[in-house]
Amino acid sequence: MNLQLKLFMMRLKYDFIIQEVAGTYVAVAVGNGAEHFKDMVKMNGTAKRIFELVQQGLPENDIVERMLCEYKGDVDVISQSVANLLDELRRKNLIVES
Repeated sequence: MNLQLKLFMMRLKYDFIIQEVAGTYVAVAVGNGAEHFKDMVKMNGTAKRIFELVQQGLPENDIVERMLCEYKGDVDVISQSVANLLDELRRKNLIVES
């Protein structure tokens, strides 16, 4: 069990709405964020749930714990899924960490 997760708080830099489009979820920045982030984040259902938890400002370890409760999956698989989405959001400069 690999729970060496970051415990600091994080939040999204901009406000987003999530919509389902042709079986895929897309998050699009709204308000002032739309001026700065003109792309979209494409996600499956699991990534959508992780994104929603990031929107709540939860630290990575809390996101993994919630996903474990909701999805009853393997901790390593869930931890990696959370880490993958967070890495993508960091690459796009969408997360503020403190």
